[in-house]
Amino acid sequence: MASTHQSVVPWRAGWPLIGLAALPFVLMAVSLGAGTIGALDRSILLALRDGEGNPIGPWWLIVAARDATALGSITVLVFMALAAIAYCIADGARRDAGVIAIAFIGGVVLNTGLKHIIARARPELVNHEVMVYTPSFPSAHAMLTATLFLVIGALAAAGQSNPAARHFVLAAAVAMIVIVGLSRVFLGVHWPSDVLAGWSAGIAWALVCLRFLGPRPATA
Repeated sequence: MASTHQSVVPWRAGWPLIGLAALPFVLMAVSLGAGTIGALDRSILLALRDGEGNPIGPWWLIVAARDATALGSITVLVFMALAAIAYCIADGARRDAGVIAIAFIGGVVLNTGLKHIIARARPELVNHEVMVYTPSFPSAHAMLTATLFLVIGALAAAGQSNPAARHFVLAAAVAMIVIVGLSRVFLGVHWPSDVLAGWSAGIAWALVCLRFLGPRPATA
C-alpha cells in the first residue's frame, strides 16, 4: 500500500490465470450437481471425528479452531476491511482503498448469491462446534478471507522493496486463508468441497479486482 508498486503479483493477470483459479469452483459445483462429491466429502469429514461425532484431538485444538475460524467471520472481516481502507486513504492510496472496498463488497454479494442459488445444506452427520445460519456452498469464510486477505496482502507486498518481505507478506496472507478454511471443516460446519470452492471463487474474484482495478507496476 504505497505509491510505488512492484510487480510482485500479476496485476494484469490474464483470463487464463483467472479461469484456472476459478476451475476448482466449477468442478465442485458440477460434481455437487451430479451427486458425485458427497461420498468423498463424507469420508473426509468423518475422518476428523471420533466415534461420537466430535472433532479428534485434544480440547485445546477445538478452542484454537474456534479462534481461527473467527478470523473469517463477517464481523472481523468488516473491521479489517474498514481498517485497511481507512489506512489507505490516510496514506494517500485512494486507488488501493477502492480496490479493497469493491473486492470485499463484491465478494459478499457474490457469495450470498451463490449460497442461495445452490442452497446446499450444512453437514448434519457430525456435531457443529460453532453456530451457522446460511447455506453451505461455497464457504463464506473461505471465499471472503481468500478475497480480502489476498487483495490486502498483494497491495501490501507490492509496496515492499525487499523481495523477502514481499514474499513473507503474501505467504502470511495465504497461511491465514488456509487456516481459516481448514477450521470450518474441522469444526463440522462445512463440507470440504464447500471450502475448496470458496477458496477458488475468492481467489478468482481477487484476481479480477487486481487486474482491472489494482495499481500498475512502476515503470523505469
